[in-house]
Amino acid sequence: MLRIHFSATDIARLQIRDTPHPLWEALLSLHVLQSTGGPHFTEWRRDAARRMYGAEPLVELAWPWGYSPDFLTPDLPGAGIEEAVAVLLHTPRERIAADVRELGAIRRLGAANLAVADGDERALRWLGTAVRAYHHSALGPVWPAVVRLVAEDAEARRRILDLDGVDRLLATLHPMAVWRRPVLEIDYPVDQDLRLGGRGLELIPSYFCQNVPITLKDTGLPPVLVYPANRPAPVADASLAALVGNTRAAVLEAVAVGRTTTELAHELGVSAANISHHIGVLRKAGMLTTQRQGANGFHRLTILGTAVLGRRL
Repeated sequence: MLRIHFSATDIARLQIRDTPHPLWEALLSLHVLQSTGGPHFTEWRRDAARRMYGAEPLVELAWPWGYSPDFLTPDLPGAGIEEAVAVLLHTPRERIAADVRELGAIRRLGAANLAVADGDERALRWLGTAVRAYHHSALGPVWPAVVRLVAEDAEARRRILDLDGVDRLLATLHPMAVWRRPVLEIDYPVDQDLRLGGRGLELIPSYFCQNVPITLKDTGLPPVLVYPANRPAPVADASLAALVGNTRAAVLEAVAVGRTTTELAHELGVSAANISHHIGVLRKAGMLTTQRQGANGFHRLTILGTAVLGRRL
């Protein structure tokens, strides 16, 4: 469980990034490349795999099932990949060494990354070149879509913040996140407390983030929470529709990113009463849960619902 502890100052200093973080997208896309989840990534994964010339050591650093070195995703303004790589390579050498050796304690590293850990300047230049080349070849073709999705998500979150306040924003951030003021709790692979201590928090919507939001391991670094940007609800999969019916399949797809009854009715073009009926059936079947938010209900997938939908936790 990840617990993010807010003070009144932290709530006032909450920020939402509206441009993609090029290095977080690179890291998380490498995670996606090594996994099988997310049907919307299937075509990208196939195309990107063809362009991975000489990037094996970079893949090795971006281990998707545990720790990935914090130095790979430094604090950045709205920078492009060239500026981002420059910031990356200006990371103190002792920081890079400590992060890579921490990864090396849990998985075997090749010679290139051992040289990075030793502060070898040629190895560090290789790392910068590899990150830049990977970003251009694997992310370049989809970068306009990345920019668009991140901007749309940030705009939607800011609208929630402006109209309904920070409690609503954090309560609807992600299906795996629960806001109990002053703590945001997230179902997380490890147990971690992030005490903001007046530093605020930057929310970073991400195209390639899957399953659950992610943060840095070192709680002394500038606090960030990277989360999956909301995607438009897809057309329900035919096999899922055959199992539960078209409308309920569409509800499950939409609820994957958390939705209220009103939002579901608007998105699916169905009356609120009809949506409430289908929600009740799915809730009794154990596929989703509902939290009351004023006069409305906010619906999330359960583990069973996620499994039925075919998404890897």
